Amino acid sequence: MSIFKNLVELVSVLFDRDKANIQMIVFQEDVYPHVDIYERKLVLPSNMITQTLQADMIRILMHEFGHMLTWNETDFVKSDNCAADRYHSIPFKECYNDDSYMTLFYEAFWKDYDEQWLQTGYGTIEERLAFYEEQKDSFVSTYATVHPYEDIAETFSHFMLTPYNDNPQTVPERKVNFFYQFPELVAHRAFVLKELKDRKDEMLSFY
Repeated sequence: MSIFKNLVELVSVLFDRDKANIQMIVFQEDVYPHVDIYERKLVLPSNMITQTLQADMIRILMHEFGHMLTWNETDFVKSDNCAADRYHSIPFKECYNDDSYMTLFYEAFWKDYDEQWLQTGYGTIEERLAFYEEQKDSFVSTYATVHPYEDIAETFSHFMLTPYNDNPQTVPERKVNFFYQFPELVAHRAFVLKELKDRKDEMLSFY
């Protein structure tokens, strides 16, 4: 049980409570890691935790923190309508504020994609693979092509856990550097990396 207690404690330290107000952490068997922003809940697969490398678990946690940070009730209003220059998640009826991370990311990297990828984002396996093959040079990972929410979360994880690139040449590199315009995120990144380094005796170091 100590590994679960350690993980809960790690989440409480690494997640910025002002921006990602998680009320509970739930361990379930045979689930994908995910967050429920409306219940403020982080769900993790209990039967996979002991088999997951520490580096992979940290990456997963940063991905989910990225969701809590960017898919946040304080950043959108529920509406069937939304201004053209704002990100609108039609299935969830979420219209994002014009200064939200999600709208700014959408304006920079997603506004020229077809509507089907902005909304459902999934399609058939064949459609998804075709989309990835056509656009793979624009994403940090395959999973990032699934939906704008997954793209920003995957990119945020890279921002948190990879060295700063002062000369971005590719779209994925520019996406990662997108987050450096926000001083609060830069400060939290420095805090997280210091915490992980300080805990290197308690866990496998990835950095």
